Amino acid sequence: MNFELLTTGLVFVFGTAIGSFLNVLIWRLPREQSVSIGRSRCTKCKHNLFARDLIPLLSYLISAGRCRYCNQQIAWRYPVIELVTGSLFAVSYWLLLPQDWLMWLVLAKTCFIIAVLVAVFVIDFEHYLILDRVVLPATILIFLANFGFDWLFQNQLSNGLAVAGLLGAVAGFLPFYLLWRFSAGRWMGFGDAKLGLFLGASLGFPLVWLSYLLAFFIGTITAIPLIIFGKKQLSSHLPFGTFLAVSAVVVLWFGPELISWYFHLIGVR
Repeated sequence: MNFELLTTGLVFVFGTAIGSFLNVLIWRLPREQSVSIGRSRCTKCKHNLFARDLIPLLSYLISAGRCRYCNQQIAWRYPVIELVTGSLFAVSYWLLLPQDWLMWLVLAKTCFIIAVLVAVFVIDFEHYLILDRVVLPATILIFLANFGFDWLFQNQLSNGLAVAGLLGAVAGFLPFYLLWRFSAGRWMGFGDAKLGLFLGASLGFPLVWLSYLLAFFIGTITAIPLIIFGKKQLSSHLPFGTFLAVSAVVVLWFGPELISWYFHLIGVR
């Protein structure tokens, strides 16, 4: 147990570091800035930031949430993204508790999917955008990982994972593509369809449809209070990618259990 607690802490710290990198992506990509060129800078005074300014969570706490160079308030979302990413990684570790290198690879894939979903959640929430530069390379990597798992671990873990991912990608893409196509973009954006490719490749079929069901449910219970209190109208757009990201994490963790629970609820055994 002590080893597992220590490892959970290490996974959490690693997750906060990934969250710090996601902060760079989330800031730069919607503004069409290069991720690989240039040091991180204060968004207010543009001063270059150094290693001691970029320690996940700690730098924010030590500086009391202010830039050391201009004393302006640092947006709270930066440490929140680090904290959330670290927490999601730690929970993923605790749910899997890998005991061999095979399961560590599964954990690595799970954490990669979660990192992409965190970026999708924030970018869509802030900019109403699902970026090709995020979801398409991530989808290709998941396809490669699926094929790699099937090749390396036949009859051990991932029998048919590549096929399930391909079927999932088709099942994830088509519903949103058809909604986008026949509504001329009024009901659904094409970015959601491309996100469906990633979700389908990651979750497989039929779990990708379970994530859609949960996303519509989450979107509905979120939208109703906003409409009632006049914050949104029925014709208003909502960042559906944020709901998809949340539902995908839930399904990634508990998808088979949720399906079993539902079948038991309706009396199917």
